[in-house]
Amino acid sequence: MAETVLQNLGLTFEYTLGGGPWKNGVDANFVILTNLAKGFILNDDLLAEPGSPVVGDAYVLPTGTKTGTNWGSDSLAVTDAVAIFTNIPGQVDSSPWRYLTPGEGWRVYNRLLNHWIFYDGTSWAVDSRTTVNKQTGTTYEPVLHDANGIIPINNATHTFNLPDNATVPFPLGTRLTIPNQNAAGITVTDDAAVTYATGSQDLASAGIAANAVAEIIKTDTDEWFVLRNEALPT
Repeated sequence: MAETVLQNLGLTFEYTLGGGPWKNGVDANFVILTNLAKGFILNDDLLAEPGSPVVGDAYVLPTGTKTGTNWGSDSLAVTDAVAIFTNIPGQVDSSPWRYLTPGEGWRVYNRLLNHWIFYDGTSWAVDSRTTVNKQTGTTYEPVLHDANGIIPINNATHTFNLPDNATVPFPLGTRLTIPNQNAAGITVTDDAAVTYATGSQDLASAGIAANAVAEIIKTDTDEWFVLRNEALPT
């Protein structure tokens, strides 16, 4: 069965007239189209292959070592790929998963966290629309879902840790806004590789005062600039 794989979605066409079998290829095409027409994924930080997926389940594969019968060995189960369960073998040995390489501008909806993410040609990031992730615990380290969002903190004893790029690869230009809603200051720590740009305040030294807000932007791989760290308006 001769066929050609199309760019972008990895659909197949140009089957040999009168040839066969076509069923697996056509069925896989419909599963991929049905899923991406809606643009739904179930998660984008799952490293372990789900144990009982159903046809059409889709995931964006995160950074890190993938595990499972297929994700742990499939050569195409790479970081940033969109993995769709078709239950049809063929793309990688007998794997029931199809893996799509994202293109710049792809946008999918994370149904677990109820927000859109987009691919900028290098990595996936949360859509620029603001997300709010309230924290009331004693510690927090931001994750990719927090990109360009607001992280209000309300706990009298809290430590906020800024991760390095190897831990959380925020895209350049990512902004984090951290309002301190408590009457006690927030301690800020950062991973060893994190630095602050020339001319910027060192947020780890300054902390975030009681009833203040800090706003930072990523300016290099492990470099951040503090745009403001000031009292909340009253």
